[in-house]
Amino acid sequence: MANETPWYYPPGWDRERMLNATDEESGTMTQEQRDTFREGLHADLGEAGLEDFQAESYMRWKRREKTKEAATVVPEIRNPPPYVETMNLATERNGREWPQWGFVVFRTTPYMDEGGWRAMRHRWDQMIDDQFQDDLDLPGVREAKRKLRFLWVEGPELEGALPAVIASRYQAMGLPYGIVHNVCLCISQASMDAILNSPMPSQLSRRQRKKIPFVLAVTGSAKQPRASLEVGHEEKDCQREDFRGYFNVAVEALLNHLFACTADDMMDPDVLGSRVKGDDIWCNAYRDGIHKTDTGYFHDERGG
Repeated sequence: MANETPWYYPPGWDRERMLNATDEESGTMTQEQRDTFREGLHADLGEAGLEDFQAESYMRWKRREKTKEAATVVPEIRNPPPYVETMNLATERNGREWPQWGFVVFRTTPYMDEGGWRAMRHRWDQMIDDQFQDDLDLPGVREAKRKLRFLWVEGPELEGALPAVIASRYQAMGLPYGIVHNVCLCISQASMDAILNSPMPSQLSRRQRKKIPFVLAVTGSAKQPRASLEVGHEEKDCQREDFRGYFNVAVEALLNHLFACTADDMMDPDVLGSRVKGDDIWCNAYRDGIHKTDTGYFHDERGG
């Protein structure tokens, strides 16, 4: 029968119940039932169908959470997002307002694929805009959104440029306050592909996504030769000494995490980037802040 529930659903469950399940309801399923459902759904609908199902479940969960929040008698007092707090702190420290804020972004992708580049820019704008949506009612957020700027640097001479070239070009630029930082961004072919082909961050939590969109963060050390370690400093500086001067950063982490950490020289990006190995992706400075290329979400019990 066309409406018969597929075999891989647990007894008494159907599509709507699965999509609307609360954490408590999901907890009644055994691990074997969860695995059977996931594998069966994947076999039935394919990878895209599985991602669509997970996205729909996540969106319904978000709607339920918003409904709960709206029904709360005493509204929760929420702090401004980290990027607003960083700008406020910098203003208190040096007395300068932020006429604009954001990042310089270099393009190193081939120029034969302008259609792909335009599609990437459109998807980029969506991902950046989504980072504001849940906070628009908080003080300073709408103004911050209005002032946000990405300064795009393009040119055929940058096609395939190495991070050392990007770092040199960036440090030679005369940039206004709010845009100049100790790190710039770069869209490589790999990051463009990830932005185009990864699930939208607003549709699924990072725990549910193995592939996430990223951009390359380039620091000044990308063009500097490595200095030899002094005796007695090997253990302390070894990790940073091995840092190559660039690392992958999740697009969804650019405002609340990378900007909040590095704006106005709050933190050294080399320290942040030294935690990232190979093609892994930096998401934040906490224990779950590294997204592993092979396994996805990762929680480091050791911290640091």
